[in-house]
Parts: sequence; C-alpha cells; structure tokens
Amino acid sequence: MPDEHAHYAWQRIFHIIVNVNLITQPNIFVTALAGIKLCCQTFSDIQGANLPDGNTVLNLFGECLFEAAIRNRPGFESGTALAIENLCFIFNRWHPSEFSNKYVACFIRSLQVALQTDPGLVMTSCLVHSQGFFIYELMGFRSLIPFYMRAVEIILAQAPSAIQTSSVPADVLRRSCLHVVASVMSLPSRFAAIQFPFESSRGDPNLGPILAYSDLEVHIGQILLTALNNETHATNIQYILQIAQAFVSEFLPPASPPPTFSITQPQSSQQCAAIFMWSFLYLMEQKISTPGWNPDVMSAGIRVVTDLSGLYTNIEKNEEFALRLVCNLCDLVKDKLSKYQPGAKDDERLISDCYRCILHWLMVPDQWVYRHLNCLSTVLETAHAGITQKAGAKKPEKDKKELLSDSDSAVLFKDAALSTLLFLNNHLGSYPTAAGAERVSSIITEEMLLPKDGKAPTSQFVRLFGLEEGLLLCIVDVPSLMEGGLTSTCIVRDRTGKYVWQSRLQYLPYSEQGQHAVRVPDDPNLHALASHPFKSDWFDTSMLTDEGMQDLYAFLSSEDNNTIIRMVHDTVNSQTQYLAGAAFGLDIDVKLLPPVCHFDGTNPASSVAWTHFGHFTSTTRFVAQPLELSSNLWAAIKQFDQQPERETMQIGVVFVEANQRHEDEIFANTGGSNEFNMFVRSLGWEINLASHTGFLGGLDRKQTTGTWAPYYANFESEVIFHVATIIPNLQHKKRLINRDLVLVVWAEDIDFDAQNMSNQFKIIINPLPSGVFRVKTVWPQGTTGIAHSEEVILSKNSLGAIIRAKSMHAHRLVHVSKPFQLRQRFVSDIVRRYKLDMPMSGFYGSLTRQQKHCIGVPPTTTTSPLATNISSSNLLSSLTPLSPPCMSPTLPALTSPTMGPVQPPSPTHIGPPAAVLPPPLSIPPPAVVVSPGRTLPISVHPSTASIPPPSAQVAIPPPSTAPPPTQAPQPPLAAHSRHPSTGHPMGIPAPRVLPQPGAAGSASGAALPPPRSPVQAVKPTPQPGGDKRSEGWLSMRKRTEK
Repeated sequence: MPDEHAHYAWQRIFHIIVNVNLITQPNIFVTALAGIKLCCQTFSDIQGANLPDGNTVLNLFGECLFEAAIRNRPGFESGTALAIENLCFIFNRWHPSEFSNKYVACFIRSLQVALQTDPGLVMTSCLVHSQGFFIYELMGFRSLIPFYMRAVEIILAQAPSAIQTSSVPADVLRRSCLHVVASVMSLPSRFAAIQFPFESSRGDPNLGPILAYSDLEVHIGQILLTALNNETHATNIQYILQIAQAFVSEFLPPASPPPTFSITQPQSSQQCAAIFMWSFLYLMEQKISTPGWNPDVMSAGIRVVTDLSGLYTNIEKNEEFALRLVCNLCDLVKDKLSKYQPGAKDDERLISDCYRCILHWLMVPDQWVYRHLNCLSTVLETAHAGITQKAGAKKPEKDKKELLSDSDSAVLFKDAALSTLLFLNNHLGSYPTAAGAERVSSIITEEMLLPKDGKAPTSQFVRLFGLEEGLLLCIVDVPSLMEGGLTSTCIVRDRTGKYVWQSRLQYLPYSEQGQHAVRVPDDPNLHALASHPFKSDWFDTSMLTDEGMQDLYAFLSSEDNNTIIRMVHDTVNSQTQYLAGAAFGLDIDVKLLPPVCHFDGTNPASSVAWTHFGHFTSTTRFVAQPLELSSNLWAAIKQFDQQPERETMQIGVVFVEANQRHEDEIFANTGGSNEFNMFVRSLGWEINLASHTGFLGGLDRKQTTGTWAPYYANFESEVIFHVATIIPNLQHKKRLINRDLVLVVWAEDIDFDAQNMSNQFKIIINPLPSGVFRVKTVWPQGTTGIAHSEEVILSKNSLGAIIRAKSMHAHRLVHVSKPFQLRQRFVSDIVRRYKLDMPMSGFYGSLTRQQKHCIGVPPTTTTSPLATNISSSNLLSSLTPLSPPCMSPTLPALTSPTMGPVQPPSPTHIGPPAAVLPPPLSIPPPAVVVSPGRTLPISVHPSTASIPPPSAQVAIPPPSTAPPPTQAPQPPLAAHSRHPSTGHPMGIPAPRVLPQPGAAGSASGAALPPPRSPVQAVKPTPQPGGDKRSEGWLSMRKRTEK
C-alpha cells in the first residue's frame, strides 16, 4: 500500500473514534485506553523515513489522554492510571525537546493531579512510569518535586505488607519511590535556596513545608531512615544503602566538616546531613547486630558502613559510636564462627566483610582504640579466632584439612582475620608513612647501604636468614655507619612488606651521650715547673762546705787531674744543655690515657646483636636458616620486593562523545570536556609516572603510556586509573583498558549503550544540562550481593568519591586479591631453595667471621728489645716497612728532630704477638750538629727510633763517593693506623736490627757475622778505650731480657 493511502486510512479511523472520556462504563473506558496505548506502540515501531514524532502522536491522542488524566473521575481509576501510563510512554519514547510547550504543560498538570490523589492505582501508575523523567530535565518538570516527595513519603512510610495495589508489586512501587529520591537527592546542593512555584499540602506535617530546594535535605534524610527501617525486600534495602551513602557524601564531604551540633535540638538544614549520618549509622549498627537481614544485605550494609569510616571526624560522639560498632561486629563475628559450617559461602563472605569494617573503624585518624584497651583486646581475640577457627565446635580432622586446603572462601576469611591483625600491628598510628600514601614498605635496598665500589652484596657485609613464619631477615654491617658505635641495619621482609631498621648498641641515655668519657685533668703547674728542675730534699748539702771539701780540692788541684776535671765539666755542661733544651722532660705528658675503641667495621655488629637477641645457643640455632648469598637469590629477592603488599586495582576510564558507538572512535579521543577532566582529577591524586614508587597497573615509568595518572591508596588498597584521553598510544589504550575488569564510561549521549564494551562491570556517567550527573551501574548477569542497574543523580561534590567506591567494590566482587598469601608463598619458596645446611660450628662461624681485608688488624710480629750499635746509614737501610694486608701499601717516614727522616721499623718478628699500644714516649734530642768521624749516641726502641742513653755509641763514617744502598720504596702509614691523640703509629712491630754487610760497627767493611738464635742477644762490640759503665749497662740489659 502506498504511504498516502496508509495515511488516509489512519485518518479515517481516528475520526471514527469518539472522545473516550464520554464513555460511562469503567471497563469500556479501560478497553478504549488500552486500544490507544496499542496504537501509540505501533507508531513507535515504525521504521524508515518520515517517522512520526511526539507532537504528531499527541495531535492524534493527546486530547483524550490529557482529559482522562486531569479529570480523574471517581470509579474510573484504572482508566486514569492507564492514561497516565500512555502519556509517560509517549514522552519517554520521543525526545522531550520535540514536544511543544502546550503539550509539556498539559503533561505536568496531569502528573500533578495524579500525585495528589490518595494512594492507589493513579498514584502508583504515576510513580512507576514517570520515575525516570528527572534525567531528561523536561522543561518545568522540577516544579513537581514537592508533589513527588509528598507521595514518596506516604508510600515509604508504610510497611510493604500494608500497601494494597493490584497493578504492580509493592517492592516495585517502593523501588520506584527510591528512584525518585535518588534523582532529586543532589539538587539541594546545586540549587540551594531557589523557591518552588507551589507546594503540596500532603505528606508528613512534622517535617515542615517544601518551599525551596534546601528544604529537601531534611525530607530526604527522614525518608531514607524510615524506608531502611521498614523495608524487607533485599534489593530495595541495598538500593537504600547506596542512596544513603551518596547522600552523606553529597552533603558531608570530608574536606569541609560541619560545625558542632546536637542530635537532641532542632537543627538548620546545613547540619541535617550530619544528624542523618549519626542516625543512619546507629540504625545500621542495630540492623547488623540483630538477625533479620540475609547475608547479602548484611554484607552490603557492612560495606557501606566501612566506606563511611572516612567521615569519622564529621560525626558527633564519634568515639562512642566507633566503640559500640566495633564491639558489636566482634560479637557478630564470634557468633558466626561458632555456627560456621564448611561450605557456607554467604557466612564466609560476611565474616570477611566484618573484619574489614572493624579494621577501617580502628584505623581512623585519632587512634581511639588506644583509649579503650578492652576493645583492642576483644578485637585481637576475634582476629585470633578467625585465624585459628577455634570459635566453633570441634570438627573432625578431615574437615579441618579440607577447610585449610580446599575452601577458598575459608582461606578468604582467614586472610581477612590475619590482615586485621597485621595491619593493626604495622599501620595503626603510622599510616600514611614518611614516604607517603603510596608506600607501606621501605624503599631502601641492600645496594644502597653497601660501599659504592660497584660490587654486588657479599658475605663481607651481608648476612641473610630465613626465619619461621615466612620472614626474611637481612643484616647489613656498614662500616661507614659505625662511627658512633656498633651499628647494624636490618632489612625485614614478610608478607606485609619490607621494613628497614637501623640499630645501634647504646650504653648511655641519649641525653648523656659523650658526657661520661674518662678524662684526665690537666695540671695547671706543668708549664710553670718546666723551667725549674726538681731538687731532692734528702741530699745533704753540708758536705759541700769548704771545710768538707779541702781534701778533694787538694786532689783536684794537681796538674794530672786537670784533664779529668775538664772532661767532667764538659760532660756536665753538655748534659745540662741537653736537658735545658728538652725542658728537663717536664713538658712531656706522661699521664695514663683512657682506652679508646675504634669502630672501623672489622667487628660485625650483627654477631653482637645476634648474641643479645638470644640466638647464639644450640636451642635457638634452627630459628634462623642462613641463606646462600648468590646472584640467583638476589634476583629472587628483587622480584619479591616487586610483589604488592596491598590489594591492587586498575580501573579503566573512557570519554565518549555524542553519537560515538564503536571502540576505535572512543579510544581515538585525545581530550574530554572540562567537566570530564575535573572528574578525572577527583578520582585520585595526580602522580608523576616517572617518579612514582607505588602501584602502576601496567603503566610505564618511561612515559610511553603518558606522564601522569590518577592514583588513590589507603592502608589496604591501591587503585590506579587508566584514563584513555591521557594515554598517547592507541595500542596502549586498548591493551590496558580492555584488560580492566571495571570500566567507567563518561558518555555525553544519554542513550549510550555500553554493551559492546568487553569489560565485565561498567559504570556509566551522563552529564545533564543542569550540572548534575546520572550514574548507572551495569552489572553482569548472575552477580549476587548487589542492586542491579540502579541509578542515582549526583553533583560534582560527591561524584569522584562515589565512583571510586563503586569501582573498588565492583573490582572486589569479580576478583579476590590475596597479596599476603602470595607473598607468603614467595618467601617460603626462597627459603626452601636457598637455605644452607651447615653444622653448628659453621653457623656460628658465619656470624662471627672477620672480614678478609679489614682495617687496623694488630700485627703478628714483635721484636726482641735489644739495643745494638750500628751506623746511622745502616740503620736507615735496615728498617723495612710493614705492609700487612690490612694496611695501605706505603707508610710515611718518621721524622727525628736531629736526624731528619727515620724510616719505620722492619716487620721482622721474634716472640708472641704484641698488643696494639701507643708508642713509648721519648725525649727529643737537642739540635746538635754532628760532623763526619764523630760518634752519636743512639739506640733503637722496640717500636720507634729514639735517642738512647749516652753509653751506646755508634760511629758515623765520613762521606763516601759510593752510591748509597738501594732501598725499596717506603709505603706511607695509613691515616687510620695512628693514635687519635698522639698521632703516633699504632700496631707497628718493633724491629730486629741486624748490621748491614760491610758495616759491622764501623766503616771498615767487616764481614757479616753468622745468624744467631732468635733468643740470643746481640752483644755490641765495645769501642777502644770505652767506658766500662757501658759494658755494665749492656750486661744488666741482657740479664733483664733473659
């Protein structure tokens, strides 16, 4: 049939139909309106060009439909309800902008009349079929908000069993009322004090009139509390919980807490959200702790209460409420554990949610639980009961094994109990950490602590052990940190993270460090006495009178004794001159110095700490298993450090412009609207990917996937958002976002269908012209524990927080993260693969081993303290330097005030090892010029070259033209091998001096005598005409040594 013939046929049919409002029989009236509904549906199904619009349909059927709805004749309620349904269908099927203002005004008037009727078919039809018109923002439609709120109050105030309606079930009607509440909930924060054109006279008179948008807040709060208390349908209860959470987030944001208020006195509308939160939480606490809700509903309620813990500081008497809530949750967990049967999945999920809620309310900022230790004890007992599952009746051994190995849900709530215990111990009062919210573990590694020599960690500095209960303990002895005492750095790795502790052995309080050192007071008269030598009191000066000395004078006046007298005077004068030049030895500090401990890294502090910790006994030997320090072990540890310590989530975010439907078009968008960009920044913190140390979720620090991303973290979770508009590469966008379990879709087109997106969960956001946003969640079929495809309208105040919470909740439903369990398995595998089976002696040796190349090791040689007469040139050539492995290869030359440089002694050793002591003090000789051929008194001390008594003399040969004997290069003395006070070398062995060939006591070049026994003293050859006192001194020295 041609189109014009079809148009003519329809026109004739409609002219035949009379005005249905003239029908006087209610049943016929209903039948006629049903026929009109069928005609409207037929027009809506027409395909092709020249489709009829909404005005065309209303030109045909509008007059009879509007009249039927506005007249609302008694007895014709079924037909009137059907007329309202037809009008809502027409305005919902065609876009509201296509209708003329005349039809829009008639439609609003029809709804107003329907909302003011008594509860029945007409009001039910209006609420059920017009609930979604708020998202279209039909012109003038918000003027009906007071009428909608009054009708909703009437329906939700009744118990579901008291609602009598034959058209729709009671739970459907109540869900429609909740949808209306969710649609108008955010409008008070958007329009504030704007007045409504008229006000409904129906509703609860105790709540006051609804004259402006700000008055809606009180009514919405009361409606939600009443509905939560009366509702019995599981889906509706979960919907109420979602709306309540959004309502609190909308009007009580954490960034702007309200002023102090009282729940017993009338409050202004600005404080009603805080009052609602107080009442809502108490009602939730009662509902959770008493039977009545099924496990899915209870889990949903507990999750909402958990999320509201972030608003703890905004609650009046928050500590009182938190204490009651935590104690009731502990009682609920114990009750569920006592009745637990393996395989009860709902109870297992409920117990896990309770543990998580307890933990969040304990981790609030002010640490209130420390003021209620009984509550803390109850929490710890509850966590222990969940870990060990000893709260219930004793079960057969077979059931226990199945519970621990086969039941994933059982492991889930056991992990939740263990997480509660570990998070409390690790993070209560210490989160966020000094590294920020992105880190709960230390970022310090062994490589950062070791010397910067380019070497891998070795056993010289590092000891690594595997301890019981899945713990890796690495002890690093760092010499550079031991200046103030024995210092050891411990790196602990376990299922919760990595923690670095620096320990130092302390003997004094920190306030008294350095005040108890042994100090020898200086003598103030020391320098004053230096110019006045000591005079003895026991010497009898009466013998020096002239009468007592006559015989001596007579003897000395003889001519034969003049030579002796001159010799005596010369000797006395030279000795006096020498002592005067040395200040008579009185300026030499001979006081006993206190012992000084030098920390140079040779003694591993870890062995001392290990002893103090009680692990140096045979009974505690197997508490720690030493691990093999190999490159494979360090690679495994590095991989273990990359395992997340918290549950990690990655959420996709895409921007969809109007009329975009295909994935390639969506991913091709490189920018979004200003509102979208503000929303992205409200999802989390903007982190720089190049420097971020937390979870990246596949993003690249090399910035190939962008330079920044939104990131959010708390003490148990990390979330990163893959925003398509800030990822530069199309392939990276598809790779990252298509793998995300949850996708947030910002669609400019309100009719966008996200079914073609491959993600499991989709949260669709549609911006509305008035500045608010519709949020719709699309869940996969078969998902339990949620309210499917429900909508709310939010403002930007709460949009980011609600979307983040919804995304995290959806991610947990589809993927259960077990970071503790995975890290525990990793640690156990490392210990199993790399543990060393060594005997007890080897274990103790590994703890107390000395490093092969250490600093300041005492020498292993000493010298017999015998004085010999050798020439000065032979002395310089015979003193070879000491170059033990622990010292620098060169030593600086010692300096004598009279002889110039004196080389260090030889390492030749006789006798047992000598202790490292400061060098003996020696009086520096006077500045005496010695000419060739003269003799100079000199001796060799066991550890230094010094001036001997005058009795031992060596001949100094005249200058010779022969080249001096070749000497090996003398290594300088390491700076750390000198005494800190005197500057003398420490630990240098005393030499055993032997004459050089051709210089046996003179310059005559006598042959070298055969070697003597090590214990045989070297007897000097007396000079011709020498003093016999020298021989006596040497013999006495020899006897002393023997």
